[in-house]
Amino acid sequence: MRIVRPLFVAALAFGLAAPAMAQSAQDVADARCILAFNMFQTRVGDKLTESDKAIFDSFATYFVGKIRARSPAVDISALIPPPVVRQVQNDLKTEVTRCNAETAIISTSLEQVSKALTATIEANKNGG
Repeated sequence: MRIVRPLFVAALAFGLAAPAMAQSAQDVADARCILAFNMFQTRVGDKLTESDKAIFDSFATYFVGKIRARSPAVDISALIPPPVVRQVQNDLKTEVTRCNAETAIISTSLEQVSKALTATIEANKNGG
């Protein structure tokens, strides 16, 4: 997934030149999370393990999915013009904290689903 970052930067550069579309506040907030997770990885760089990087990439992908589910045709990079990029950069800790709060809820939900699936598989193995 490491190729995502260069592609993200290229898409961002292209999107900045594109005309702005109607943007929902939630789409913008979610796009800020994508940006924040990418900026965070860049900022801490070598301190993250490959596993940590994969987790942050999956978090960013989650927010891409949310935007796409609401607004399939939106240009995500257009949601984060230079002023927004600067805001996120200047308040990165707050942005990452806000976004992590949501991903923590999702992570808990995924763990619950995984446990339920494992229990069902085990029950089926045992004739239940």
